[in-house]
Amino acid sequence: MLSNIGEKAMMITDYDVKNNPSKAVKTLHEAVDMFEKEMNNLQTAADTNTGKIQKIKQCGSMNGVMCAIASYDRTTSVFDSAPTCETVCKKAMEDADKRLAESREIHEANIPLIESNIKLRQQIQLIMRNAGIPSSYNESFYKSTRSHSLSYREIQSGWTQDLNRYVLINDNWEAEQKAYENFKRKVEEYRKQETAKEQAKIQEKEMAEKKLVEQRELAVFVVKYGLAPASTWENLLEHIVTKNKYLRLAHYLSLNRGDWNDGCDYAETGISGFTIETDIDREISDNINSCMGENWDGDGRVFRDCEWNYDRIFGLVTDSDLLKDYHVINSHISY
Repeated sequence: MLSNIGEKAMMITDYDVKNNPSKAVKTLHEAVDMFEKEMNNLQTAADTNTGKIQKIKQCGSMNGVMCAIASYDRTTSVFDSAPTCETVCKKAMEDADKRLAESREIHEANIPLIESNIKLRQQIQLIMRNAGIPSSYNESFYKSTRSHSLSYREIQSGWTQDLNRYVLINDNWEAEQKAYENFKRKVEEYRKQETAKEQAKIQEKEMAEKKLVEQRELAVFVVKYGLAPASTWENLLEHIVTKNKYLRLAHYLSLNRGDWNDGCDYAETGISGFTIETDIDREISDNINSCMGENWDGDGRVFRDCEWNYDRIFGLVTDSDLLKDYHVINSHISY
């Protein structure tokens, strides 16, 4: 075809140029038109046979997320209250979702371009392989200046390196997805840590409030029973059980029900201070002594199950206010 264009140009004679210039110009235009058409045909054929390198835009929006999740707690105004943990986490994930969506849009646009570059690579690799041009070669070298034997390492051929450098088939989309998942895990870790901190603060506040209430309650009892200002709950308990012999005995029996590592020592302490004034007192004394003697089997629960158990003896305390105070005070003692 190019030869036809040359022949067309050769048709312009000196005679035409001098005597019929319009014909000469027309002929020249026809030759140029034929040349442009042929060049377009050649370019199309080249694109069809080998393709062209497609520019791949890299995904990288996730690089813009903040390293520290706490950085998302910035308020928009000095009058704004400090955001909660959930607000911070929500802001962080909204930012990450937006950035991943941007990268996804880029990736979806890249899909046909990457497919084109993959085909182009395959075509070039096929041409090179058919031509006998290897994709790599071995390079010899000495490992050190004292080495006497050669070592070899494989080196990629220049054309292979150029394919990797210019004909891209990766747009970093997988890395973006991993970065998103890693960021999501960081947000969850932040949420757990901050939730634990907030819970610890709540517990600390509750404990402080509880301690204050206990201190006020203790002060009321200290004043009520006329003890020294520095008295403790233990001091109060020791004092209040002396107010009633049934209360004292029942108290020590209940202690022995919960702890019999030292046998029935608690029950012995309780019965040793118990005075017998009535027939019922005699029944109580005999029953408890039998539990500590011939009926003792090494289990303090006997004082829960015997005839005159501590619950029944508590019932002999007629001063309901005293009994009520005892239970309140005893609840503050750690055994």
